[in-house]
Amino acid sequence: MASIEVRTVWQANDAAVARDVESLWEELSAVYPRDRADRLKELVVAAYVDGRIAGALTARSIDYKVLRAQVFHLRPALRPDVHHDEILFQLLSAAKSVLHPWARADSGGRMKGLLVMFDSDAYDGLYAEPVIRWHGVELVLTSCTDEGRQIRMLWFDDARLEK
Repeated sequence: MASIEVRTVWQANDAAVARDVESLWEELSAVYPRDRADRLKELVVAAYVDGRIAGALTARSIDYKVLRAQVFHLRPALRPDVHHDEILFQLLSAAKSVLHPWARADSGGRMKGLLVMFDSDAYDGLYAEPVIRWHGVELVLTSCTDEGRQIRMLWFDDARLEK
């Protein structure tokens, strides 16, 4: 595996990374052009392999009614020619390390963790276990979409659910 560099850009307005992420979205047809400005405001981390953009994660605060919890809904975009597991888990680890302290300070403890929906065939068959532990990341299966895509949570260490 080539060397992976993860850049944390949460609320940093990094123009170079934003250009790279937009080109990734363009290459993947992942985000409609009219939605890109808003999605760039949600950009958390980007991954580079050998200096080339390989993936990115955006985060949006949502109320996840299934678990009755406020969470960050993460949306990954990964180039098809990269090792999805390794890059995704590095992005998730970096996202947790920046979003958890921010959430504690900014949301008064309302944010409970990170939600990821595996909405691409690139992830099919990769995750047979209900709990995936890799590189300090623990993804817990919470449900599946009607189409059978997995929905997983990465809980913050201090998360407590309310009744």
